[in-house]
Amino acid sequence: CIPDGVVHGFAFERETLGWVLSIETRLFETAAFAPLQRLLAQSGFGVTKLALTPVKDRSVNVLFSSLHDEFLQAREGRGMMLDSLTSALLILLLRDAPERLHGGATAPDGARLAAAFRDLVNKRFRDHWRIDRYAEELSVSPSQLSRTIRRVTGQSPAAIVNARLLLEAQRNLHYTEATAAQIGLDLGFQDPAYFSRFFKRLSGVTPRRYRLKSRRAS
Repeated sequence: CIPDGVVHGFAFERETLGWVLSIETRLFETAAFAPLQRLLAQSGFGVTKLALTPVKDRSVNVLFSSLHDEFLQAREGRGMMLDSLTSALLILLLRDAPERLHGGATAPDGARLAAAFRDLVNKRFRDHWRIDRYAEELSVSPSQLSRTIRRVTGQSPAAIVNARLLLEAQRNLHYTEATAAQIGLDLGFQDPAYFSRFFKRLSGVTPRRYRLKSRRAS
C-alpha cells in the first residue's frame, strides 16, 4: 500500500510469474469503488502477504484473466467493465486483510507531508491558492514544502495543483454536458480563453478535442 504520489518501483525475483495491476487514483473517487473506501482507509503504509484459500485463489485468477481479456478488446462499455472488475478484485483481496499492514503503522515524514498536501489540494484546487498559502496551512515553509514534494513525488507542488485542476476538467468534459467555458468557471478560471490555453498546455489537446476523443474511447 503506497501513498498517492510517492515515486516507487518494484524488483522481482527471477522467474516470477504473476499479475501487476496499477490503478489510477481518480478511480477511487468513482461510484464503482465506493465499497472500497473503508477498506482503503484501514490500509497502512506497507506490505502485506495475503493467504488465499484454493477457492479465493481461483476467483482472483478469474478476475485477473477477465481484466486482461477486457483490456485487450475495445468493446462498448469497456471502461465500466474494467472499473467494476478492478473493484471486485480489490474487495476480494482487501476484505480479509489484517487491520494493519506489516510495517504500516506510520509513513515516512515526507510521505505524510505529501499526503497532507494532496488532501489540501483536493479541497482547495478551485481556489487557485499560491504555494506559500498551502505551506502556511501545513505549517511548513514554502521551500520545505517544495523540497519535500519534489523528493517524494518527483513533481513540484505547482505541477500537482495543475494536474488536479486538469483531472477535474477532464472528468467534467467526459461525464457532463457543460461547456468548456462553464467548466472553466467552475474551476476558478474567469477567462474561458485562458482555461482553454491551460488545458491544451497540460493535455496537448483543446477541451473540445479531448471530449470527442474520450467519449469515442469509452
